[in-house]
Amino acid sequence: VAAADRVHFAELVRPDYVGEAGRTAENVVRGFWPIVWGTLAWVAVLVVVGAVLIALMPRLRQSLETNAAARPFRTFWIGILTFASTLGLVPVAALSIIGIFVLPFVLLYIAIASILAYLTGAYLVGLRVLGAFGTIDTNLKRLGVLAVAIVVAAGLGFVPILGWLLSLALLSYGFGAFAVATIARWQRKDALRVAAASGGVAGNAVDPA
Repeated sequence: VAAADRVHFAELVRPDYVGEAGRTAENVVRGFWPIVWGTLAWVAVLVVVGAVLIALMPRLRQSLETNAAARPFRTFWIGILTFASTLGLVPVAALSIIGIFVLPFVLLYIAIASILAYLTGAYLVGLRVLGAFGTIDTNLKRLGVLAVAIVVAAGLGFVPILGWLLSLALLSYGFGAFAVATIARWQRKDALRVAAASGGVAGNAVDPA
């Protein structure tokens, strides 16, 4: 039998489940609004950047739209390889002493390239979807497509598991669009160079007489 001085009595207190639930909900709401405002600010920045690119780089925009629409699945798979190669610059740069000093610039390049690729991917997917319901032939309509696509992509990005997969798909599609457009540009330049060289050879073959 325990001694009397070793026996303690404590009053059982019923947990305040309602109060705890209220405090939890309050904390969730407080953390929710900063995320909302941050997302809206991010969407606004992307729309402004996209509007500038649409207005000032019509040839690049047309090339991205044409090449991505021709073979979308090829563009997507090339984008995955391009994105992986871009991320691969980090360990490559970190392997050498000189590369360590270049690493901050590599990270900055990856960040800028990823933002532009995500923006491009969202725009091209939105253009393909909304273009099925009407003709998009003015910059104002393209800007509307861009805004809708960015808002929808940002909203879907909050969906658990599916959200980051969708963001990764848009990112890869954007990288692929840039890669395919760049390859097509190189091919046109090579074709013009070969044609010019062939014309020069033909002229030399006729002139010596």
